[in-house]
Amino acid sequence: MAIVSHNDNNIISDTSDFQSTSFTIKTDPAMFAVFRKSIYTDIQLAPIRELSTNAVDACVESNLPIVWDVHLPTHEESYFSVRDYGGGISKSFLDGDFTVVGASTKRNSNTTNGQFGFGRLSPLAYTSSFTVESWNNGMYWDILFGPITICLRMRTPSVMPSMSIRWSMRIAVLSLNILKLF
Repeated sequence: MAIVSHNDNNIISDTSDFQSTSFTIKTDPAMFAVFRKSIYTDIQLAPIRELSTNAVDACVESNLPIVWDVHLPTHEESYFSVRDYGGGISKSFLDGDFTVVGASTKRNSNTTNGQFGFGRLSPLAYTSSFTVESWNNGMYWDILFGPITICLRMRTPSVMPSMSIRWSMRIAVLSLNILKLF
């Protein structure tokens, strides 16, 4: 068996007749617990940073003005949310890479910040579920994220939101963390 290393991008080729396979990651609660507890050192601030960065990237990718809204939790309204005015999530992205941990559309861009494909899942470091709303090409997506599954509801909205909102994510915040975080 000859293994050839291509120095230009560190690709290794197997020139024999051996069968090869790819590594995968089991999507079960134990693996998501590792993900939730290992990737971010500050699990409370990570979603704020990651989702705000994704909001900026969504506007940049859509060639739209960089505008996003953040709702900080209070005791009366104990949730954190980020809303952007980018292009929204397409059905093909929802059916494909959106649910793949580590998949990113930004790796070949010099204009966006994200690359690793974890940011959209960063709320799972803090909470066991969160919701996302997205509008794209006249369709509305209502998505509930859990530890290893997502529930998707698609419908045609009777009225598009004001100012062409394309993405909104909401995370419940424990009341004991409200004063600590904000």
